[in-house]
Amino acid sequence: MKLSGFILWMCASNRFLFSALPSTLSITKCEILEYTSITCYWETSDHAVDNSSYRLQVNKFAVCQSEESFISEDVCDTRGSQCSIQPINSAFHCFCADVLASTIAGSTRSPPFCFNGVNQVKLLPPSITHVGPSAEQPGCFQVDWKMRYHLTDNEKSHRRIQVEYTTHNQTRSQTIQTYPEDRLELCDLYPGSRYAVKLRTQDSRASTHWSSWSSKDFTTVEKAPSHAPRLWRRIRPVEETRWRRLTLHWKPLSWPEANGIVLSYTAWCLSDVDSSQWTCGALDASKTSCDLTVSDDACTCSLTATNSAGTSPVSHINIPGHTDAELPPPESISVISLDDTRLRLEWTTAPNQSESGFVVQWISILDNGTTRLHWQHLNETSRRFIVTGRNYMDLSNSTPFCTVSMEKTKVRIIYFAKCITYIMSKRLYFILQYVYHDVIKENRNK
Repeated sequence: MKLSGFILWMCASNRFLFSALPSTLSITKCEILEYTSITCYWETSDHAVDNSSYRLQVNKFAVCQSEESFISEDVCDTRGSQCSIQPINSAFHCFCADVLASTIAGSTRSPPFCFNGVNQVKLLPPSITHVGPSAEQPGCFQVDWKMRYHLTDNEKSHRRIQVEYTTHNQTRSQTIQTYPEDRLELCDLYPGSRYAVKLRTQDSRASTHWSSWSSKDFTTVEKAPSHAPRLWRRIRPVEETRWRRLTLHWKPLSWPEANGIVLSYTAWCLSDVDSSQWTCGALDASKTSCDLTVSDDACTCSLTATNSAGTSPVSHINIPGHTDAELPPPESISVISLDDTRLRLEWTTAPNQSESGFVVQWISILDNGTTRLHWQHLNETSRRFIVTGRNYMDLSNSTPFCTVSMEKTKVRIIYFAKCITYIMSKRLYFILQYVYHDVIKENRNK
């Protein structure tokens, strides 16, 4: 009786222990690294078993679809979910692999995973030997590479290569037959830009396996900036001496318009009445504004950007004279709070008004009370703009208000709306202080 009870207890214990083994175990893929090792990967549906040990067994067959004449390639042991067997002398065989999972409760084996070796080859990455300007195609770069092993003509016919080249998060890609060429030309590149070029290769018979990437960086030759910097201005009231303070503001030229690294900006103003000229000279590339004291007559201000290859086209902006007549304001300007950090501006223009563009300008107030000017050019069809801000101050006791005034010159009409609107939340407040609607009627050829 005691012996039979012990046997019953052992059977019950074994039933419990075996139920803790992986309920399913299967190999998901195997790949052959050219031509040095076989790595197989597997998974189990029972992740609670974390103390299993695994043994991978790989056999090779002289004839595919045959269970006879197999040769044991090798075994490897691990506690992970992949294992590699090396070395192997050739991929031109058929292989069958299985994995055995073992715990103190017992063991279970996966179904065999059989494959044709040549269809599972992962090649070694090509070696990039040279990247430089092309001697045959001006403006292009030539990339040369070589494979790690000498290949027969038959093997060469199955090789293809993929190239990716990236700058400023913009990536272009192409896949080509590797041979008979071992080089390629990269064209339509941005001037003055740093690129990362990457190559990887594949055996066309193993379409699911690409090699890892090899990479190299290169920088294209700079050209003169292709665009004029965007320019704006801020005009202070005229003093008794008929002089006034003018601040020119511009947006730094960015990629790709800069065509390289901007070294300096040059700003100046010319009177529309006489030969008077005022200049800020050449300014460091970190500058985005300059102050000038000019007469109260109308004048034209200009700005250029310069890099190592040359100077950009010229930006122009017309400054109205102090006595120029004013025009009626726009039909309506509204400011709507969208949330704690965004305002929506909407406006309409007078009937039969001809516009060629708008400028929206606003000033944010920092926590320390200092102000920061922001502005944005918009096209002639714009009637709405979203202002976003991350600079706040406590304005919970303030009262919003809005006033409208106007300015005019012979070449430009400027609608100026001075509005203060607050976005209030428990802790965050944003102030929109100025909104400019710039209706441009200037000579477009200037």
